[in-house]
Amino acid sequence: MKRDNRVTMTIVGTVAAVAAVVGWLLTPEPTPMKIEQYSEASELRRYDLAGDAETLKLDGPLNEISGIAFDDEGRLFGHNDEKGDVYQIDPKTGDVLKRFSLEGKVREDFEGIALVGETFFLVASDGTLYAFEDASDGEETPYRKIKTPLKNDNDVEGLCYDLATESLLVACKEDPGDKDYDDFRAVYSFSLADEALGEKPRFLIERKRFEKLSDYDEFKPSAIERHPIGGTFFVLGGKGRVVVELSPEGEVLAAATLDPKRHRQPEGLAFAIDGTMYIADESAGAGGRITVYPFRNE
Repeated sequence: MKRDNRVTMTIVGTVAAVAAVVGWLLTPEPTPMKIEQYSEASELRRYDLAGDAETLKLDGPLNEISGIAFDDEGRLFGHNDEKGDVYQIDPKTGDVLKRFSLEGKVREDFEGIALVGETFFLVASDGTLYAFEDASDGEETPYRKIKTPLKNDNDVEGLCYDLATESLLVACKEDPGDKDYDDFRAVYSFSLADEALGEKPRFLIERKRFEKLSDYDEFKPSAIERHPIGGTFFVLGGKGRVVVELSPEGEVLAAATLDPKRHRQPEGLAFAIDGTMYIADESAGAGGRITVYPFRNE
């Protein structure tokens, strides 16, 4: 009898685990979102984060998807956080259209991607940038490695291009780089003209500001992207499932939570030219996915 009980418990536990995964994949009715709006200049208010949203399921190699970005032609690219492989993803289906790699099969903790014209940039968690060009499916592409003053302690998680300043913005999940900033998360600006990181952060976000809004006690960036219509910046806090919108001057314009039923581990953020927002989640045991939120042009 004891053996039968153990078998029964094992079967029940397995069924429960499978049901949990299936339940997430089917995306049940979303939970009402919490939103704090501070400014009429906010673009975040134009997204219904609790309303209808399309889900794109990703193939195995992108189960650990980390960053996503669009190019000027509307092509969507993404990468995982273990290898220097870049995937072109169909923004309507989530299918992988091609894959190319950094020359020499580079392995690194990659945490963000950005495109500037025809040049791709990947950033590693220690702040190192990798610059390279597009390649055909299955090919390798040469790259240039650019060191910055950032280190592993900063734990970079997020990269985007700021057209107005012709710079890359680099978001730090941990150490902000100076004791004076210990109560904040920092976003630094990397000038493409000078190939130099700004001495002071471009943005500072209070670590504890959103603890009542979120289910996590600290804000920790996992992605950053410039809004193509409003020119504001969206910073994704993966741990607490929070999206924060900043003005170009760093003022917090709005903040909102993401539905945990849709977003198990949000890691990547990108915008199509029409403002459609794409948020990528690592598998967390249930398969990688991208959730697509339409832009309401009111």
